Amino acid sequence: MTADPYTAERIGLDWLRAAVAPVGAFGRRHDETIAPYGPGDEEQARAEIAACTALAERLPVDAVERLRGALRAVPEPTPIVVRARAGDPLGDVDFYELGRFGDALEFLARRWDEAGGPAAGRPPVLERLGRLLAPGRDGPGFYLADALGRICRARARRCATLMRISSAAGWRPPSALRRCWASSPRARSSS
Repeated sequence: MTADPYTAERIGLDWLRAAVAPVGAFGRRHDETIAPYGPGDEEQARAEIAACTALAERLPVDAVERLRGALRAVPEPTPIVVRARAGDPLGDVDFYELGRFGDALEFLARRWDEAGGPAAGRPPVLERLGRLLAPGRDGPGFYLADALGRICRARARRCATLMRISSAAGWRPPSALRRCWASSPRARSSS
């Protein structure tokens, strides 16, 4: 609905927009991917409003604020994922943020299930990410446990071995392997 500022204030449209706006960066990013309703989408809009209303009616009043807090705390993983896909090495802070992201989605999925939300709208649970990061999780603290450090050091040793093999064979290694080697402590100490 489009309204001039005076009308929007008088009919409570500003309040409504603020109340349903995403509360965190991850939510805002997701919201940007959703196309607005257009002519002919009235039935879809009514169905989504009905589902949202039914879900809200099943939530205790205090649960709404807890959910908003949880949504506000969901970290935005996109920059980390983009760097990882480009082959850049990730640090402890990146792994920690990915773990927080997985934890937040799991929390939201549990609340969704408790409220009886439809399966189609349920937030995903990233079980594979959780299993991958499990060796490095050591409670809620900032630093990752030594177990993940051992895994990363083993990977760095494999990376160094592959670099030596590629050098001996006379072929140019893939860019991700070169970046892995260039960022490793072993490469920095040998230069």
